[in-house]
Amino acid sequence: MVNVKDTLRRLDSLKAIRQNWDNYFDDVTYYSIPRKSYITRRKQEGDRLPVDVYDSAGIEALRIFAAGLAGYLTNPSAKWFNLRTEDRALMETKEVKSWLKETEDVIYDTLNGSNFNASIHEAYLDFGSTMAIIFQDADDKDDVRFYTRPIKEIYIQQNEREEIDTVYRIFEFTVAQAYRKWGKQCSKETIEKYNKGKYDEKITILHAVEPRHKRNPGKKDSVNMPFSSVFIEKEAKKKLHEGGYKSFPYHISGANKESGELYFTSPLMECFSDTKMVNQMVKTNLQGAMTAVRPPLDVPNDGFMSALNLNPGAVNYRNMSNPGDNNEVRAIVTNANVPLGLELIDRVEQKIQRALFVDLFLALAQRDPKMTATEVLAREQERMLLLGPMLGRLTTMFSNIIKKTFEILLEKQKLPPIPMDLTGNLIIEYVSPLAKAQKSSDIKAIQNTVQLVGAVAQAMPQALDKIDVDKYVDEVADLTGINPELIRDQAEVKEIRDARATAEEAAKKLQALNVAADTAQKGGQAAKAVAEAGQPQ
Repeated sequence: MVNVKDTLRRLDSLKAIRQNWDNYFDDVTYYSIPRKSYITRRKQEGDRLPVDVYDSAGIEALRIFAAGLAGYLTNPSAKWFNLRTEDRALMETKEVKSWLKETEDVIYDTLNGSNFNASIHEAYLDFGSTMAIIFQDADDKDDVRFYTRPIKEIYIQQNEREEIDTVYRIFEFTVAQAYRKWGKQCSKETIEKYNKGKYDEKITILHAVEPRHKRNPGKKDSVNMPFSSVFIEKEAKKKLHEGGYKSFPYHISGANKESGELYFTSPLMECFSDTKMVNQMVKTNLQGAMTAVRPPLDVPNDGFMSALNLNPGAVNYRNMSNPGDNNEVRAIVTNANVPLGLELIDRVEQKIQRALFVDLFLALAQRDPKMTATEVLAREQERMLLLGPMLGRLTTMFSNIIKKTFEILLEKQKLPPIPMDLTGNLIIEYVSPLAKAQKSSDIKAIQNTVQLVGAVAQAMPQALDKIDVDKYVDEVADLTGINPELIRDQAEVKEIRDARATAEEAAKKLQALNVAADTAQKGGQAAKAVAEAGQPQ
């Protein structure tokens, strides 16, 4: 059983670890996704977004980044993953192939029927700015349910393999929400507030998920599952509920992570100096443009009242005791070079956009209709190489989501019966446009090899003996991720080839008979001609 005091003590420890990151997360989100920039400060209902963010380059680039990943990595209108077995021979059997196809369809329908697509888009925004954090659980209505959690709520720890296996989440419930969920398990203070009608007062809840170190693996109840799950009313130090999970319910990923580090860094964190600098540049350039349109004034008076004020529309009083001075009102020309400022701003904004691969996603969105997404991505091969490590981390998260979904559906008996001869682990292959583009270099290498061998074979036909056509087709099909049902299995191929060989053999025999008959016919005609030629006229 989970000890409440020990759990709260560990929460303080995890908070201390994350403390160094908090200001960093707060600053980055302030300029990229302001609605989430409340990590070191409390958000009040109806708080307005920051008014001192003068440049939206980070905000706009992050939107395009998230939309690009959603459209070209997990598009709900197209298949973005396939299932296959470790044993390729099993993939040749119709029973296994049909089961894999049917299972894929069930998982796709489940994900698209749940809130997965909305949650993953929000996670992409977090991935670009801080870290992507998704909580997945079984659901009575949709079978699975996803909850994208902001970094503000989450404290984590990892195991010896540097895998995140511990999440402490701090959040608030109203008294009414807590009572409806846990009823009499709530603290006395919460129950009293509920009975007095103080439904809207907030209470702080801790949800701690971590490996259960002491359990009985032989028992299948929730308090003996590999991962413990406990809800605690923080101020009252009251345990509300204790349960467990068979597998870790959180999916956490980020763009970059140093070995030994606990928290991830994002693309916007790595170009944060540019984001902050361009915000100040835009502010300064705006002031310069406003000064040019509405310059500060220099007017006569007995003397300057204070230091020169160069803000737009400011009034400065000059000393009239200077010889030759007059009473005219003059504009103070600051010679602000607004075009140069705009050019510098554009350069810095482009750096921010490139950090979030805006150029790549816009190239896809604006591509020639005759070109496929894969062809465009092949042209952008250099950018794809830089995007590759990020995609690797995201696909690891997707694999965990798909496996968790499979686990839940299997427990709910929503999957087709597993074939008896299916053994080993299932392998998830990603077939989205971005995943295919990652493999395009392999496909191109295969095509180039076959073309070169074909050229050599024109002079030396024996070169073709080195090409295994069946393996070539299978490899290209795997890399392109086409529907496996479009590729015949070896048994079908053998049947077709045997039938073709039989037909060719029969055709050869028929041709031979026809030749023999023709020869015989021509021989009979020749003999008759000779005989007729020997008769007297």
